[in-house]
Amino acid sequence: NFILMCVRRMNRGDGVTLKQIANKMIQANVSRVQLSLDEVQQVLQTLAFDYLVEQRSVTADGEALFVAAKQITTCCNFGQVRA
Repeated sequence: NFILMCVRRMNRGDGVTLKQIANKMIQANVSRVQLSLDEVQQVLQTLAFDYLVEQRSVTADGEALFVAAKQITTCCNFGQVRA
C-alpha cells in the first residue's frame, strides 16, 4: 500500500524511480528491516503483474519511471444484437 501511495502521489503522479521509492520508505520508517533495492523492485514487479503500476518511461540516467496503471474495463453488449 505504501508503494502504491508513493507511485500515485510523488512527483504529482508523473512517475517515480525505484531509488525514490526506496528512499521514501526509509524516511517514513515503513518496514522494521531496511529493504534492499532488489526487494523493493520485487514488490514493484508484483504490483505490475497485478496491473496496479506500470513503467511509463526512463529517466536520462536510464532509471525506470513507474506510474499508477490505468484502470481498464471491458464492456460488451452481446445481449443487444439486432436482427
